[in-house]
Amino acid sequence: MSIDFLLEDAKARVGEPRPVPEFGLRITPLSRDKVKKMSNDEQETEKVKRTNFLSITHGNSFYFDMFAYERFLADLKEAGKLVEVAQLTIEKFLESMRWLREKFPNGPDSEAAKDQQKRIVRQRDFAGMDGIFPKHLEEFRKTRVCERLLDLFMKPVAKDVKENSRSTKRELKDGAKRIRNIVAFGLGEFELPARKNADSDAQNTLIQHAAVVAIRDALEAQLGLQIPVFLQDPVYVQAEVELAKQHRMTIVRYGPGHQVGWNKINENSLVIHFGIPYPVFAFIDEFEQVGAILSSPQYKRKWTPFPDEDTLLWTKFLKFTDEKGERRLLYSAKHDDNVVADKVNAEYAKFPLCLDDLELTEMEGIEKKPSSSHLGGSTALYLRKSTNA
Repeated sequence: MSIDFLLEDAKARVGEPRPVPEFGLRITPLSRDKVKKMSNDEQETEKVKRTNFLSITHGNSFYFDMFAYERFLADLKEAGKLVEVAQLTIEKFLESMRWLREKFPNGPDSEAAKDQQKRIVRQRDFAGMDGIFPKHLEEFRKTRVCERLLDLFMKPVAKDVKENSRSTKRELKDGAKRIRNIVAFGLGEFELPARKNADSDAQNTLIQHAAVVAIRDALEAQLGLQIPVFLQDPVYVQAEVELAKQHRMTIVRYGPGHQVGWNKINENSLVIHFGIPYPVFAFIDEFEQVGAILSSPQYKRKWTPFPDEDTLLWTKFLKFTDEKGERRLLYSAKHDDNVVADKVNAEYAKFPLCLDDLELTEMEGIEKKPSSSHLGGSTALYLRKSTNA
């Protein structure tokens, strides 16, 4: 059965579609061992199919009204009407998705509809805004927030200089030396028309994009090579695709069959996100032990844990009988917070980003509030532990 009926929402998405998308789903989990045994082409196909499924089931409101569905599911559970299904085929899952889209459509007041309207307005009003981000970026580079952010990746090394000199030079921490690309998820709008009147979320996204560019430039200066940057978020418009190119960044396509960002991740990647509605650490764990992650502690987002021995991610398939006596199939997607946290702590060295004592007072039009709120709460750099540099 085709998933073409899910692609309607993806038509509005913009960005780089290559590698060629796979319009399929993979319900069964991947693992690092499984992925290593696959050819490169097979890895790309299976990762996209798996992330198609994960992004549909883990809190994505683009396909139907997820909030209404979760309330419906909770009511059925409380009434004792749900029965677990041991296995579910792709065909049965897609059949249930069709029914859910009909029962819980995204109306004009839904988050998906509001998001689409915002994209239309941004694309229309974007002309002439390509000069604002460079100015904003240069302002950010001069802030103590930027200095402290870049310090996460650096370590001081004493110079061989005259006695009593306090001069030191800085070089990358061993773990940061392996970074060869950056993949950033969920940074939001790259630029907004009304900068001074932008709300707090808009200010956050401006700062987050500036942070990615600053990190990339610092890594390139230390490593002496170019670091590709890939951005994935469903809210980008075509004008932002072009603006990103001016700063040597590629916006990759998002949507069913276009989970390209996950295919850019490898053992030398720096993955960046400052809070998105997906369990990013658990997603990554299925595919790769990456070089580094700059993130708020997403794994602590509370989902009822149903741990599975093969994966940190788990999808529970359920059935119930509706008022007409027809059996309907449902799902509940979860991950085990405790297991994810344990694995992150075991495999990565954590370096917290402490910004609560700073304000971005140097930046025009930016609200004066704790700087940590602009780059996610309790954000930290997680560098992969290794005996090798």
